[in-house]
Amino acid sequence: MTPIQTRLMRGAAAAALLLWSNGALARQDAQAGCTVATLKGSYGYTVTGSLAGGPTPGPFAAVGRLTFDGAGNFQNSRTISRNGLITPRVQGTGTYSIEPDCAGTMLFSDGGVVTLSNDIVVDADGDAFRLIATSPGTVLTADGRRLAGGGRKR
Repeated sequence: MTPIQTRLMRGAAAAALLLWSNGALARQDAQAGCTVATLKGSYGYTVTGSLAGGPTPGPFAAVGRLTFDGAGNFQNSRTISRNGLITPRVQGTGTYSIEPDCAGTMLFSDGGVVTLSNDIVVDADGDAFRLIATSPGTVLTADGRRLAGGGRKR
């Protein structure tokens, strides 16, 4: 090998090592990235899907605001469309947990009348989440994003 080829090989090896170490650090940060405090403040969200049973089976949609306290509790206010029947400003509360891998669970409650279990995934920076209902008879997904001025994590 010529001296130039040797330098090129060393440079390529150094670049590969740098890329590998940056990837390993990013994976390590993501693994240790979330707690319940990652979700804190107010988030606007939309829900779409359908209900298979209950008094109004059929299409379901909602737009609302979730306010997380960073300690595992939230307040909820939303307008709901159940099979075209609109119910404005439905209030509720709930609890949530978030694991270090940024996945977790949520439990919605409307005054103890309706409960809905969900699995949630949070962006590591806490600015957005996605969830899917896991209660039987529901086919619902939601996306939420932190509102401007809605609080910051930690």
